[in-house]
Amino acid sequence: MDIKQKILRKMIDTDEDFVYIVSHHPIVYVPMMIISAIGIIILFFLYKFLAVYFPVFASYFVGILGLWLYFYFLLNFFDIYLDAIAITPSTLIIYKWYWLFKNTTDVLDLQAVESVFADQSWLIDILFNNWDIYIRRAGHTNVFDNVFNPNKVANDINNLIFKLKNTQEEEIEENAESDLDEEKIRMLAQAMIEVMKEMK
Repeated sequence: MDIKQKILRKMIDTDEDFVYIVSHHPIVYVPMMIISAIGIIILFFLYKFLAVYFPVFASYFVGILGLWLYFYFLLNFFDIYLDAIAITPSTLIIYKWYWLFKNTTDVLDLQAVESVFADQSWLIDILFNNWDIYIRRAGHTNVFDNVFNPNKVANDINNLIFKLKNTQEEEIEENAESDLDEEKIRMLAQAMIEVMKEMK
């Protein structure tokens, strides 16, 4: 089990094992990294400029801005990293983390999921193979954006859901057959008891 699975297990609070996890496309980290890099460059030149006239003030001021930039990077990183679609043997879970203030967990019964498909809105999405995943169920559609190789992911999820549903149906049928066999044995035993009573 990797680090992300361990974190998700604690965040989602489930005892079931994850059989499939979908994350965001790595390209969504790029804007955050560019903004952070530009911020570091600006802070460097700002410090060089202020240090000439206000050396003490420059250290504190740039230090505070640098700390803010550091937390901005961490919060945005985990905002992207912790978002996931996690599939267990019985549920499909969509987890979204919004900085430190909010997170949402949509737990869908696999039996309620009708289909999973991919779609894109921009030409750049096609170039980078970065599409959105749509999870359709009765009367509602959940969206998980920016997924790498989305058609394969959608097919994998559909196939996995199909297999898990079949497994669940087979287990239900086996349990039903077992219950039926027990009922037949009970009826047969009752009939034998009645026959023995009549023989007496």
